[in-house]
Amino acid sequence: MGLRTEQINRYAEGAAVLDETLRKYPLQMWRYKPAENSWSIHEIILHLADSEVSSYMRLRKLVAENGSTLNHHDPDTWASEIDYHAQSADDALALIRLIRKANAQLMRTLPEQIWATHAVVHPDRDSITLDDWMDLYIDHLHAHLQQMERVYRHWKSQD
Repeated sequence: MGLRTEQINRYAEGAAVLDETLRKYPLQMWRYKPAENSWSIHEIILHLADSEVSSYMRLRKLVAENGSTLNHHDPDTWASEIDYHAQSADDALALIRLIRKANAQLMRTLPEQIWATHAVVHPDRDSITLDDWMDLYIDHLHAHLQQMERVYRHWKSQD
């Protein structure tokens, strides 16, 4: 198995890793916020779903619109204006699972030429390739899993 195949598998397994991680945290603490300006686990889940929707469009833009510029959104504004706590975490998790699956399926079908030549302009970085895009979304999920663990430890310390 090649490195890219391993990375695609790691990306695809992200939803299962998220599900497994969430099983460690009692539902009654998912809305706990360690501080006013911190996110709860519930909010992190909704943010991840919004990020996955963005990833779906960004991947397709990378494939179909080589050289274009990706869109940007402000996660903190979305969390407050959309009122993440009023949204369904179950629906968000289902969306994450579906998008990870669809994106992985697409990546597995792409010819090497697209992997080697396509890039887009990321609003917070310079030009990114498909490999960069995949690493970005693998790292993004894992950073938020660590954030969830910090929220949980803070909640636990309140006992």
